[in-house]
Amino acid sequence: MAICRRASILIGALSCCLLPAHSFAPTSVHHGKTRQSTVTLDASSESAAESLSLFSPCKINLFLRIIRKREDGFHDLASLFQAVGFGDTLNLSLTSGDGDKFSCNMQGVPTDSSNLVLRALQLMREKTGKTEVYFDADLVKRCPAQAGLGGGSANAATAMWGANELMGRPATLDQVS
Repeated sequence: MAICRRASILIGALSCCLLPAHSFAPTSVHHGKTRQSTVTLDASSESAAESLSLFSPCKINLFLRIIRKREDGFHDLASLFQAVGFGDTLNLSLTSGDGDKFSCNMQGVPTDSSNLVLRALQLMREKTGKTEVYFDADLVKRCPAQAGLGGGSANAATAMWGANELMGRPATLDQVS
């Protein structure tokens, strides 16, 4: 009984500090102030290129169990998590180059094709058939890498959503998620 009470107190205490996940879709948090994510047009080029600045929230695992290792090397998981008001910002725009460009402010984050943001952009091209569309992605990391806060996977999901928007929504929200 004492263990159950301690767990419920811990979860209750955490929930007081956390924000609901639905609050992250259209907004971002910067220096304690909530602001709308922006879609801007760059009118300086001949054909206006859209750009997005997107909040990518971290999460806290309240429960995590590895079910099994799959043949592809990844794991099936059972998880209960809560998004928090802390995370990274992904600045994403279309580029006229012949490949994706990726930069990150945090040393040690891979900037090659092993990065989850770049893998997500490649996957969006493959799944939508828009193979000639490339992106310039600048990741502003606030979430420590490899800290168990889901920053990398959140960045990949944010990249997929942003790429879908910039490509004119060729995939439904269900297909992207």
